[in-house]
Amino acid sequence: MDSLLCEEELLDSPYTPECPWEPQHRDLLTSGLYLSLEAEDCKDALGVYLEKEAAYAPEHGYAGRLRAGMLVDSRIMAVKWMAQCHERFNLSWETIFCAINLLDRFISVNPSSKLKGWLIELLSVACLSTAAKLQEVHVPPLLELQLDGFDHLFQPSLVQRTELHVSASLSWRLNAVTAYSFMDPLIGCLELACPRVRSNLTNRVTQLLLGAMFDINFLDFCPCTVAVAGIRCGLDELLPLQSNGLMCNLHKLIPHGRMDELGTCFALMEEHVVNPTAYRHSYSPSSPVSVLANDRIKIVDCLVDLPPFKNSEIFFGLPSNPKKRMREPENCEANSPARK
Repeated sequence: MDSLLCEEELLDSPYTPECPWEPQHRDLLTSGLYLSLEAEDCKDALGVYLEKEAAYAPEHGYAGRLRAGMLVDSRIMAVKWMAQCHERFNLSWETIFCAINLLDRFISVNPSSKLKGWLIELLSVACLSTAAKLQEVHVPPLLELQLDGFDHLFQPSLVQRTELHVSASLSWRLNAVTAYSFMDPLIGCLELACPRVRSNLTNRVTQLLLGAMFDINFLDFCPCTVAVAGIRCGLDELLPLQSNGLMCNLHKLIPHGRMDELGTCFALMEEHVVNPTAYRHSYSPSSPVSVLANDRIKIVDCLVDLPPFKNSEIFFGLPSNPKKRMREPENCEANSPARK
């Protein structure tokens, strides 16, 4: 039998890939998929996103439930941690916005009273890991992902089971349509001639959309509405003389029934631009290797008291009957070894 091996010459030296999560300065524009497309193609993409965005929205009244359940601070901490991971692991903004969307949708379909602080941390890690698997070529290891930012350190096996549970709870609709998804096709529809102006606008709008993620008031608006409001604020800053004309062309692509909502959202976005301290939560990129005090780290294994979510017996190996309580995280925690 003839050999099935290809007659290819081997490389002189083995290939050694660079560490994919080494912090780098990533140009925000590199994540844009619409830079080389014509305006008509961007309009087609915009139409597709408009049809799909409702399927990826949190349940109605989600912002009010966050306030009632005292989860606003926990969500802000989760968004801040994800933004830090963008810097530390060179993750795309698409990954970050997708992860925030998964977290919001999961919280919106589960009782807020059952979501303790440590569980929000676990869900944040699981949502970011899931989004990274959808968007990134290289995904940081789960333990590396948790080096900094939270009080608990979760075993990879528990995080993976949580990923499955979150995915099933969201009916496996994971490649979310977010405000960031709308940014590139909307800016492409503006047909800006200067690449540098387009790049500056993209960067500025990304900053505005990320800031909006910290304010739960923006959860009352559709993703497209938030994106358009961010673009309008960016145009007012960078191209004040052309802003009105460009926005008139953009408004023709937005359903007419959203004009009132757009005006309210823009007013809210403008308030944040004038007074950024009202919603700014600084996040500085951390070192990939962090030194954490032993008394702050709690390694949480699979034996935790998780809420009785749907199908919890399948994904967590725990009884769905809420009367059958298992140990709290504090009872199954162990101090981690000192990190170098």
